[in-house]
Amino acid sequence: MASAARKRGVRIDEDLFDVGTAASEGYGHDMGLAPVDIQTKPIIRSKPIDIFSVRPSPSQPRRVVPSAYRGGAVIEQIERWLDDVERAIGRELPLRALIRGEVELRWSDEDGGDYRALAEETPLLRLADLAGSIRQDGLTNPITVVKTGDSYLIETGERRWVAFHLLNAYLDGDDYAAIPARRMAELNLWRQASENTARDALNAIARARQIALLLMDMHGWEHFAAIEDFEHEQDFYAQVADAERWRIPYGKSEQLCQACGFENASRIRQYRALLKLSRVQWTRADDYDIPEFELRKWLGGKSVTAVTHSNAKRENSTLPGALLRFGKHITQDQFAKLEEAEQLKAIEWMNEQCERMQSWYRSG
Repeated sequence: MASAARKRGVRIDEDLFDVGTAASEGYGHDMGLAPVDIQTKPIIRSKPIDIFSVRPSPSQPRRVVPSAYRGGAVIEQIERWLDDVERAIGRELPLRALIRGEVELRWSDEDGGDYRALAEETPLLRLADLAGSIRQDGLTNPITVVKTGDSYLIETGERRWVAFHLLNAYLDGDDYAAIPARRMAELNLWRQASENTARDALNAIARARQIALLLMDMHGWEHFAAIEDFEHEQDFYAQVADAERWRIPYGKSEQLCQACGFENASRIRQYRALLKLSRVQWTRADDYDIPEFELRKWLGGKSVTAVTHSNAKRENSTLPGALLRFGKHITQDQFAKLEEAEQLKAIEWMNEQCERMQSWYRSG
């Protein structure tokens, strides 16, 4: 069985130690002295680290770059993403000008600014906005990393790190080739969860990932396989999908709710249920930020997507034939029995509905 540290994707940096513990052992009861009230956590100062020696944690709940573009150099991922966004909106996105502060974003018709953000552009534009803010004001909150061999694994601050890659590529200089970072002894999932909760809200799938990680940490990593042992990342988190087998440990509900920013454990149950989505649903929901209450309709054999008789009978209906053959809904089991070609058509139709729905949500 692999070690707990390996399953979290980290290796302990033996060069770091808890100065509080060392002081307590050196000057405490072992020497016959009275206990000393000292700071038990070290003050860890940030130092610049080469952005190309840093990599994101594979188990980090938040995904900065959509799944379709992950892999390879960070700036190449961004360029592929940018190409698809520009094709979707039918115009050039002034990414360089936005980062340099030459164009001001306008998130809605009521806002001032030069460039009106569309729904398809929003995730990428928010990254550009962050990069522009760092260019203007500097990085006020260093990222935290854990040393793993010759590189560093990000504990918190993946968006800031990606923004530094944008700045390094689009400002034509080396001022952003290194990012301020605090080196931690090992990855702390609860510290990571606290930052994720405090900063930009996680989408539904990211929350499900966050809950799964914390539950695995509570139960002990010796019970679970590492993320690299799975073909699809969702399968790693789904190891705790069974709520009966992997219950919240007694007395730990409040701690878990606090870490995730929930008022009660019912929200934990609702988001944990998302671990049972199909891979296609999981990916689409993550990439398009589909709300949790909408994703409930995809669970429990209810539907891959709802198909009403009125929709099916419209003269210009774009529903694939496989969906037309069923009644009010197409269930998970029915979907699994379709021919591959019909599954692809059903998925394509579902994707279109997701995009329309997400555009509607973002337009307010």
